Amino acid sequence: MAEVKVKKSLVYYLIFAAHVVFILSWLTSPFWLPWPLLLLLSVVLYLQSKYLNYCVMTRWQFGSADVSFWVYYLGKLGIKIKKHQVTDYTMKFFVISMVVAVVWQTLVW
Repeated sequence: MAEVKVKKSLVYYLIFAAHVVFILSWLTSPFWLPWPLLLLLSVVLYLQSKYLNYCVMTRWQFGSADVSFWVYYLGKLGIKIKKHQVTDYTMKFFVISMVVAVVWQTLVW
């Protein structure tokens, strides 16, 4: 994949911050978000990935659907990963987060 040229403006950094908040919220969601809502959001994100083949926030941030947030920033750290691998890991996380959410919310809540 060719290097993406990014115009770093205030909007870029605001979207970056929103992206980070969304990702951190998603990673912790099994512990605070009721699992039916987590399931609904997982389905929405899955459908976005399957039918659009890109993340709406990423396209807004980078102006292109050819790059992924994870691919771009991990690449900056020297970690090479392909966009389809990110999608595979994301889908696996959806399943794992649902199991964790149901178990956690059944036992702890």
